[in-house]
Amino acid sequence: MSDLQCPARIFVARHGDAGYDRPDVMTDEGGRLTPRGREEALVTASWLRGERVAAIYTSPLSRSVETAEVFARVLEVQPTTLPGVEEFWVGDLDGHGFEEGQRYFGAWLAGQLDLRWPGGETGNEVIARMTNALDYVSLRHRGEAVVVVSHGGIMSLTLPRIATGSGVSLHSPPPLATCAIVRLEVDADGWRFVGPWPGRG
Repeated sequence: MSDLQCPARIFVARHGDAGYDRPDVMTDEGGRLTPRGREEALVTASWLRGERVAAIYTSPLSRSVETAEVFARVLEVQPTTLPGVEEFWVGDLDGHGFEEGQRYFGAWLAGQLDLRWPGGETGNEVIARMTNALDYVSLRHRGEAVVVVSHGGIMSLTLPRIATGSGVSLHSPPPLATCAIVRLEVDADGWRFVGPWPGRG
């Protein structure tokens, strides 16, 4: 079997439950894991022990970095920061209520991917940067299992659009619980889901 035909197994995990200094408005604050979030990360890491994880990558945002650090202690694999899989920035809507942001995110899910978030990215730009980051990881780890710690919004927008077999609508994927894992494989034939989309538990 050629290297290109040897699939990489990518476990894309949402970060654990996090607390914020401004929890009632949108913010680009990195957040920090709550005690519940640390417990979620520990349970998820314990499940991953059977997967022979070769590498852990994380969004640069602190709630993801802290999740990856919990994974690292259990899996004995040093985490690496991976720009591109961080949550989309709230930009000019910093300090605004979540309803306004939901209108833009809902438009992206509905297919208006050229729409630009005020002071931020278009949906297409968000998808492109996460796809490029995951492609980079997959090329470095053919035939291996890798964990990527990311965020619910960018995962829900991007993963069903780049991989086959999600079993969910592109327009309304079920929300991801904290520390939920989306299991993917990729080889020369492209990205595909392994198992169902993990809805909120």
